[in-house]
Amino acid sequence: MILTENTDRLIFCPPPPGKPNPKQPYDPNKPRERVPQAAQKGATCWYYAMNFLRPRCGKSSPNHPMRAAEVKISAIRKMHTKLDEKFDLQSQVVRTLARMCNVSNFNKEQVQQLIDSIRAPKCLELLQEFCAQKDVEDLFKFVQISYLKGRVGIIEPLVVALSGKNLQQWYTETKPYPKPWKDLDVREGLWFCDWMLRITLNIQLGFVGSTWHPGQSLNELFQELKKHGPLMFYGRHGQGFYLNPSFELTTAIAGRTIFGWKPNTPKDNEREYHSVVVVGVNLDTKVVYFVDPRDSSGPQPKDQKVYVTSYDKFKASLVDISGREGYDDQGNRVHPATDSFAYYHPTYNYA
Repeated sequence: MILTENTDRLIFCPPPPGKPNPKQPYDPNKPRERVPQAAQKGATCWYYAMNFLRPRCGKSSPNHPMRAAEVKISAIRKMHTKLDEKFDLQSQVVRTLARMCNVSNFNKEQVQQLIDSIRAPKCLELLQEFCAQKDVEDLFKFVQISYLKGRVGIIEPLVVALSGKNLQQWYTETKPYPKPWKDLDVREGLWFCDWMLRITLNIQLGFVGSTWHPGQSLNELFQELKKHGPLMFYGRHGQGFYLNPSFELTTAIAGRTIFGWKPNTPKDNEREYHSVVVVGVNLDTKVVYFVDPRDSSGPQPKDQKVYVTSYDKFKASLVDISGREGYDDQGNRVHPATDSFAYYHPTYNYA
């Protein structure tokens, strides 16, 4: 690991900007040229956050042992992105039709009346699929359930290949809800699928859970970064949750521009959780620095955005890998005693 900035009060160790050139062969002892890295596509932040930290083999090294896992997971990421795009499009279709017809939802009878007037192929295809099935009576619920079934279809083969158990078997063993698998609603089913996907990706790509916990001090997080390098976290962090844009701070670190938010900037806490990578800690100012896979990055340090937030706000926005939040009897946020809040790659390097 290369420490870009390191004192007894400040650690700053961001991964290099951009990504290693996939056209050059992978050699852990020979860093490759850096090329631009695109922002994450769809709801794939966990995978893109991993890319900051894991060794990346690429097409130029087809016989390397890592390549088989990369190909498998890349295919899943592409299917996931395509499914997200389809869900977004179908959701927009339903919302547009609802505004046009001044209704909050559609049943089959209403949809049948619309079909003859619809000319857009994607819209017509959705309405015909809805009318052809017999299980769901509400159009928007049909879109949600179709999305869930698509997610299960993408995630389950990877989980089965790794563990020999399907999602229903894992659900029965982990018992996250006091109800059978068949009774899960769409939101609960999506949550469970995503949890299993994150666990499976961690195992496939060799990530390890840190022992750091939100009940520990900032100094302990400092020491964990010093020991393992950048750490991947999950919660409500980054520009996607703030209702106002970040602003550029006057002080740069290691050639990177630092961005932050004013103390009372409102947040949207109803959005799905998101993965970021913590790359630094300042013990004097009690802040945490992180990079966000929502951002693209060129190959130069000036191209890589780094964000800063207070340690208290960082902890308040955390969840563990399962994505569940805990509260005490008074409604105060509590964190379960778990070691799955932060993840690192034991062979982290810049090749």
